[in-house]
Amino acid sequence: MIRDDLAATVRVALGALGLEPPPAGVVLERPARREHGDWSTNVALALAKPAGRNPRELAAALAAELAASPPQHVDRVEVAGPGFVNLHLADSWLHEVLAEVVQAGVAGYARPLDKKPERVQIEFVSANPTGPVHVGNGWFASYGDALGRVLERCGHTVQREYYVNDTGGQIRLLGASVLAHVRGEPVPDGGYPGRYVADLAASYDGPHDIEAAGRWAAERILDGIRRTMESIHITYDEWFSQASIQESEAVGETVALLAEKGLVFEEDGAGLAAHGRLR
Repeated sequence: MIRDDLAATVRVALGALGLEPPPAGVVLERPARREHGDWSTNVALALAKPAGRNPRELAAALAAELAASPPQHVDRVEVAGPGFVNLHLADSWLHEVLAEVVQAGVAGYARPLDKKPERVQIEFVSANPTGPVHVGNGWFASYGDALGRVLERCGHTVQREYYVNDTGGQIRLLGASVLAHVRGEPVPDGGYPGRYVADLAASYDGPHDIEAAGRWAAERILDGIRRTMESIHITYDEWFSQASIQESEAVGETVALLAEKGLVFEEDGAGLAAHGRLR
Protein backbone atom coordinates (compact mmCIF):
# COMPACT_ATOMS: atom_id res chain seq x y z
CA MET A 1 0.00 0.00 0.00
CA ILE A 2 1.36 3.41 -0.97
CA ARG A 3 0.88 4.83 2.55
CA ASP A 4 2.95 2.03 4.09
CA ASP A 5 5.70 2.53 1.50
CA LEU A 6 5.80 6.26 2.21
CA ALA A 7 5.91 5.71 5.97
CA ALA A 8 8.83 3.31 5.55
CA THR A 9 10.71 5.87 3.47
CA VAL A 10 10.08 8.58 6.09
CA ARG A 11 11.47 6.28 8.78
CA VAL A 12 14.63 5.77 6.71
CA ALA A 13 14.99 9.54 6.24
CA LEU A 14 14.61 10.08 10.00
CA GLY A 15 17.35 7.54 10.60
CA ALA A 16 19.62 9.47 8.24
CA LEU A 17 18.99 12.52 10.42
CA GLY A 18 19.88 10.56 13.53
CA LEU A 19 16.30 10.40 14.79
CA GLU A 20 14.01 7.58 15.88
CA PRO A 21 10.34 7.64 14.89
CA PRO A 22 7.93 8.77 17.65
CA PRO A 23 6.29 6.06 19.81
CA ALA A 24 3.11 6.31 17.76
CA GLY A 25 5.09 5.68 14.58
CA VAL A 26 5.08 7.71 11.38
CA VAL A 27 1.54 8.97 10.86
CA LEU A 28 0.44 9.84 7.33
CA GLU A 29 -2.91 11.49 6.70
CA ARG A 30 -4.82 12.88 3.76
CA PRO A 31 -4.66 16.71 3.81
CA ALA A 32 -8.01 18.48 4.01
CA ARG A 33 -7.13 20.58 0.95
CA ARG A 34 -6.00 18.96 -2.30
CA GLU A 35 -3.33 21.60 -2.98
CA HIS A 36 -1.54 20.48 0.20
CA GLY A 37 -0.60 17.19 -1.42
CA ASP A 38 -1.75 13.60 -1.41
CA TRP A 39 -0.28 12.70 2.00
CA SER A 40 1.00 14.71 4.93
CA THR A 41 2.96 13.81 8.04
CA ASN A 42 3.33 15.68 11.34
CA VAL A 43 6.34 13.63 12.40
CA ALA A 44 8.56 16.75 12.61
CA LEU A 45 6.11 18.34 15.04
CA ALA A 46 6.02 15.17 17.12
CA LEU A 47 9.83 14.89 17.31
CA ALA A 48 10.79 18.55 17.61
CA LYS A 49 10.53 18.87 21.40
CA PRO A 50 12.30 15.61 22.36
CA ALA A 51 14.97 16.34 19.73
CA GLY A 52 15.38 19.93 20.97
CA ARG A 53 14.89 21.34 17.49
CA ASN A 54 12.61 23.86 15.84
CA PRO A 55 9.73 21.92 14.23
CA ARG A 56 9.77 23.93 10.99
CA GLU A 57 13.57 23.56 10.70
CA LEU A 58 13.29 19.82 11.39
CA ALA A 59 10.55 19.50 8.78
CA ALA A 60 12.76 21.29 6.23
CA ALA A 61 15.64 18.92 6.99
CA LEU A 62 13.34 15.90 6.60
CA ALA A 63 11.93 17.28 3.33
CA ALA A 64 15.46 17.84 2.00
CA GLU A 65 16.42 14.28 2.89
CA LEU A 66 13.34 12.92 1.13
CA ALA A 67 13.91 15.15 -1.92
CA ALA A 68 17.52 14.00 -2.20
CA SER A 69 16.37 10.42 -2.57
CA PRO A 70 12.67 10.71 -3.42
CA PRO A 71 10.40 7.79 -2.63
CA GLN A 72 8.91 5.96 -5.59
CA HIS A 73 5.95 7.82 -7.11
CA VAL A 74 6.63 11.01 -5.11
CA ASP A 75 6.71 14.01 -7.45
CA ARG A 76 7.30 16.79 -4.93
CA VAL A 77 8.00 17.27 -1.18
CA GLU A 78 7.22 20.53 0.58
CA VAL A 79 7.08 21.99 4.08
CA ALA A 80 3.84 23.62 5.24
CA GLY A 81 2.58 25.43 8.33
CA PRO A 82 4.44 25.00 11.61
CA GLY A 83 6.15 21.79 10.52
CA PHE A 84 4.09 19.54 8.28
CA VAL A 85 5.75 17.65 5.45
CA ASN A 86 3.46 17.29 2.44
CA LEU A 87 4.01 14.68 -0.25
CA HIS A 88 2.67 15.13 -3.78
CA LEU A 89 2.35 11.92 -5.81
CA ALA A 90 2.82 11.37 -9.53
CA ASP A 91 0.06 9.54 -11.40
CA SER A 92 2.36 6.51 -11.72
CA TRP A 93 1.22 5.20 -8.32
CA LEU A 94 -2.27 4.71 -9.78
CA HIS A 95 -0.85 2.51 -12.53
CA GLU A 96 0.44 0.04 -9.95
CA VAL A 97 -2.94 0.01 -8.21
CA LEU A 98 -4.66 -0.82 -11.49
CA ALA A 99 -2.22 -3.67 -12.05
CA GLU A 100 -3.02 -5.02 -8.57
CA VAL A 101 -6.75 -4.82 -9.27
CA VAL A 102 -6.41 -6.77 -12.52
CA GLN A 103 -4.10 -9.36 -10.99
CA ALA A 104 -6.28 -9.98 -7.90
CA GLY A 105 -9.56 -9.95 -9.82
CA VAL A 106 -13.03 -9.40 -8.44
CA ALA A 107 -12.72 -12.25 -5.95
CA GLY A 108 -9.38 -11.21 -4.51
CA TYR A 109 -8.86 -7.44 -4.60
CA ALA A 110 -9.59 -5.47 -1.42
CA ARG A 111 -10.54 -8.61 0.46
CA PRO A 112 -9.07 -8.45 4.00
CA LEU A 113 -9.77 -12.01 5.10
CA ASP A 114 -10.27 -12.30 8.87
CA LYS A 115 -7.92 -14.76 10.52
CA LYS A 116 -10.76 -16.06 12.67
CA PRO A 117 -13.88 -16.19 10.49
CA GLU A 118 -17.18 -16.55 12.34
CA ARG A 119 -20.77 -17.48 11.62
CA VAL A 120 -22.85 -14.30 11.76
CA GLN A 121 -26.60 -13.86 11.67
CA ILE A 122 -27.95 -10.47 10.58
CA GLU A 123 -31.63 -9.85 11.25
CA PHE A 124 -32.73 -6.67 9.50
CA VAL A 125 -35.82 -4.80 8.31
CA SER A 126 -38.31 -7.26 9.92
CA ALA A 127 -41.15 -4.75 9.47
CA ASN A 128 -44.44 -6.16 10.77
CA PRO A 129 -46.53 -7.62 7.93
CA THR A 130 -49.37 -5.21 8.62
CA GLY A 131 -48.58 -2.87 5.74
CA PRO A 132 -46.22 -2.28 2.80
CA VAL A 133 -42.60 -1.40 3.53
CA HIS A 134 -41.71 2.29 3.38
CA VAL A 135 -38.60 4.35 2.66
CA GLY A 136 -37.31 3.97 6.22
CA ASN A 137 -37.51 0.19 5.91
CA GLY A 138 -35.63 0.49 2.63
CA TRP A 139 -32.81 2.34 4.37
CA PHE A 140 -32.44 -0.46 6.91
CA ALA A 141 -32.65 -3.02 4.12
CA SER A 142 -29.73 -1.41 2.28
CA TYR A 143 -27.73 -1.04 5.48
CA GLY A 144 -28.26 -4.63 6.61
CA ASP A 145 -27.50 -6.09 3.19
CA ALA A 146 -24.36 -3.97 2.83
CA LEU A 147 -23.16 -5.08 6.27
CA GLY A 148 -23.69 -8.71 5.25
CA ARG A 149 -21.69 -8.20 2.05
CA VAL A 150 -18.81 -6.58 3.95
CA LEU A 151 -18.69 -9.44 6.45
CA GLU A 152 -18.77 -12.02 3.64
CA ARG A 153 -15.99 -10.11 1.87
CA CYS A 154 -13.92 -10.53 5.02
CA GLY A 155 -14.46 -14.30 5.02
CA HIS A 156 -17.31 -14.68 7.50
CA THR A 157 -20.30 -16.94 6.91
CA VAL A 158 -23.42 -14.76 6.97
CA GLN A 159 -27.07 -15.71 7.35
CA ARG A 160 -29.66 -13.03 6.59
CA GLU A 161 -32.92 -13.32 8.48
CA TYR A 162 -36.24 -11.50 8.31
CA TYR A 163 -38.12 -12.03 11.58
CA VAL A 164 -41.82 -12.13 10.75
CA ASN A 165 -44.03 -10.86 13.58
CA ASP A 166 -47.11 -12.66 12.27
CA THR A 167 -49.03 -13.14 15.51
CA GLY A 168 -50.30 -11.12 18.45
CA GLY A 169 -52.34 -7.98 18.92
CA GLN A 170 -51.26 -6.19 15.72
CA ILE A 171 -52.22 -9.14 13.54
CA ARG A 172 -55.61 -9.39 15.26
CA LEU A 173 -56.10 -5.67 14.71
CA LEU A 174 -55.20 -6.14 11.05
CA GLY A 175 -57.80 -8.91 10.85
CA ALA A 176 -60.40 -6.69 12.54
CA SER A 177 -59.64 -3.95 9.99
CA VAL A 178 -60.07 -6.35 7.07
CA LEU A 179 -63.38 -7.65 8.45
CA ALA A 180 -64.61 -4.10 9.06
CA HIS A 181 -64.07 -3.34 5.37
CA VAL A 182 -65.85 -6.58 4.46
CA ARG A 183 -68.88 -5.46 6.47
CA GLY A 184 -68.66 -1.90 5.16
CA GLU A 185 -67.94 -0.54 8.63
CA PRO A 186 -65.25 1.89 9.89
CA VAL A 187 -62.03 0.24 10.97
CA PRO A 188 -61.62 -0.07 14.77
CA ASP A 189 -59.68 2.51 16.78
CA GLY A 190 -55.98 2.06 16.15
CA GLY A 191 -56.74 -0.10 13.12
CA TYR A 192 -55.34 0.02 9.61
CA PRO A 193 -57.36 2.36 7.35
CA GLY A 194 -55.06 2.19 4.32
CA ARG A 195 -56.33 1.50 0.83
CA TYR A 196 -54.31 -1.71 0.76
CA VAL A 197 -56.54 -3.09 3.55
CA ALA A 198 -59.67 -2.31 1.52
CA ASP A 199 -58.10 -4.08 -1.47
CA LEU A 200 -57.34 -7.12 0.68
CA ALA A 201 -60.88 -7.15 2.08
CA ALA A 202 -62.28 -7.18 -1.45
CA SER A 203 -60.73 -10.61 -2.06
CA TYR A 204 -61.19 -12.11 1.40
CA ASP A 205 -63.62 -15.03 1.55
CA GLY A 206 -62.50 -16.71 4.77
CA PRO A 207 -64.18 -17.00 8.16
CA HIS A 208 -65.24 -13.90 10.07
CA ASP A 209 -62.59 -14.46 12.70
CA ILE A 210 -60.08 -11.69 13.37
CA GLU A 211 -57.22 -14.11 13.99
CA ALA A 212 -57.83 -16.00 10.73
CA ALA A 213 -58.40 -12.80 8.74
CA GLY A 214 -55.29 -11.21 10.22
CA ARG A 215 -53.06 -14.17 9.39
CA TRP A 216 -54.50 -14.33 5.86
CA ALA A 217 -53.87 -10.61 5.28
CA ALA A 218 -50.39 -10.77 6.83
CA GLU A 219 -49.37 -13.56 4.46
CA ARG A 220 -50.35 -11.50 1.44
CA ILE A 221 -48.69 -8.37 2.75
CA LEU A 222 -45.56 -10.43 3.40
CA ASP A 223 -45.63 -11.65 -0.21
CA GLY A 224 -45.57 -7.99 -1.26
CA ILE A 225 -42.65 -7.28 1.08
CA ARG A 226 -40.75 -10.20 -0.44
CA ARG A 227 -41.31 -8.86 -3.93
CA THR A 228 -40.18 -5.39 -2.84
CA MET A 229 -36.97 -6.76 -1.33
CA GLU A 230 -36.28 -8.83 -4.44
CA SER A 231 -36.83 -5.77 -6.64
CA ILE A 232 -33.85 -4.09 -4.94
CA HIS A 233 -31.82 -7.31 -5.08
CA ILE A 234 -31.99 -8.08 -1.37
CA THR A 235 -32.57 -11.71 -0.48
CA TYR A 236 -32.90 -13.49 2.85
CA ASP A 237 -31.77 -16.96 3.82
CA GLU A 238 -34.71 -17.31 6.17
CA TRP A 239 -38.08 -15.68 6.80
CA PHE A 240 -38.61 -16.77 10.40
CA SER A 241 -42.21 -16.80 11.61
CA GLN A 242 -42.96 -15.81 15.21
CA ALA A 243 -46.18 -17.82 14.95
CA SER A 244 -44.12 -20.95 14.29
CA ILE A 245 -42.61 -20.59 17.78
CA GLN A 246 -45.99 -20.40 19.44
CA GLU A 247 -47.31 -23.31 17.40
CA SER A 248 -44.37 -25.51 18.34
CA GLU A 249 -43.61 -27.01 21.74
CA ALA A 250 -40.53 -24.82 22.17
CA VAL A 251 -42.11 -22.26 24.52
CA GLY A 252 -43.69 -24.86 26.78
CA GLU A 253 -40.51 -26.91 26.87
CA THR A 254 -38.45 -23.83 27.76
CA VAL A 255 -40.80 -22.81 30.57
CA ALA A 256 -40.83 -26.38 31.89
CA LEU A 257 -37.02 -26.45 31.87
CA LEU A 258 -36.80 -23.14 33.75
CA ALA A 259 -39.39 -24.34 36.29
CA GLU A 260 -37.46 -27.56 36.80
CA LYS A 261 -34.38 -25.53 37.62
CA GLY A 262 -36.36 -23.33 40.03
CA LEU A 263 -35.83 -20.21 37.95
CA VAL A 264 -39.51 -19.19 37.57
CA PHE A 265 -42.47 -18.72 39.91
CA GLU A 266 -46.08 -17.52 39.80
CA GLU A 267 -46.90 -14.19 41.39
CA ASP A 268 -50.33 -12.66 42.12
CA GLY A 269 -51.97 -14.64 39.36
CA ALA A 270 -50.05 -12.68 36.73
CA GLY A 271 -48.34 -15.72 35.28
CA LEU A 272 -44.70 -16.65 35.45
CA ALA A 273 -41.90 -14.42 36.66
CA ALA A 274 -38.20 -15.20 36.74
CA HIS A 275 -35.64 -15.26 39.54
CA GLY A 276 -32.32 -13.45 39.54
CA ARG A 277 -30.92 -12.16 36.27
CA LEU A 278 -33.82 -13.63 34.30
CA ARG A 279 -36.36 -11.48 36.11
